[in-house]
Amino acid sequence: MTLESITEAIKNVTNIDILKEKSRHRDVVDARKMFGHIAKNHTLLTYQAIGDYIRKNHATIMHYNKEAKILCETDKTFKRKFDRVLKILKKGKKQNFTREEVIELVQYLKLRN
Repeated sequence: MTLESITEAIKNVTNIDILKEKSRHRDVVDARKMFGHIAKNHTLLTYQAIGDYIRKNHATIMHYNKEAKILCETDKTFKRKFDRVLKILKKGKKQNFTREEVIELVQYLKLRN
């Protein structure tokens, strides 16, 4: 699962592009919370790396992660959208890389730079 695929799935469900939208409206912030939670719990990336992707501080991503969990328990609409995003992501999920494949890819990328 990549940050790009998560962003695209959220855009498909909510019609919100979290990379372009700067608003603090509830629906936009909720989309960012979904992103933060899914990115942290379904990738191996750090809070900092996730935050850098959407131009937010690592602490903001930590907050999004916590808030999304609470919203899933208390807000049926949020939970429904969240589940639809996960369903889209699981449908398009590609085969996971092994640890060795990841190490090999990282070494390759370091050599290219």
